[in-house]
Amino acid sequence: MKKIAAVILCIMMMGAMSGCGGSPSSDVDLTKMSATMVYSEVYNMVYTPEDYVGKTIKMRGLFTAMYDEAQEKIIHTCIIEDATQCCAQGIQFDLTEIPDVYPEGGTEVTVEGVFDTYEINGETGCYLKDSVFVE
Repeated sequence: MKKIAAVILCIMMMGAMSGCGGSPSSDVDLTKMSATMVYSEVYNMVYTPEDYVGKTIKMRGLFTAMYDEAQEKIIHTCIIEDATQCCAQGIQFDLTEIPDVYPEGGTEVTVEGVFDTYEINGETGCYLKDSVFVE
């Protein structure tokens, strides 16, 4: 009986953790999660993108921009590090409006947009479309 109660408690806690952190406008609000949870969620986004397509994602990380020859455009990325800052995952984003001035590389930014995928050279990538910088 104690084992059953422990299993039920674990399932309830996992359900509560997976639903926490959402805001009214975001399906997944990474800004309200611990560093470990954020890194795990981003890992899931990158490796099982089909589970996130169409969801509004809010994330905070380091801004980077670089020219991608394969896509023939400048891509903007939000880099999210794990709790020990030894590993990082990046999510590309496309802004709905071009800002007058972009943040400097390495500046912490918060971005919100709709998760989607693209295919290039037979590889599937993920990004946030219709994105905006938020406070």
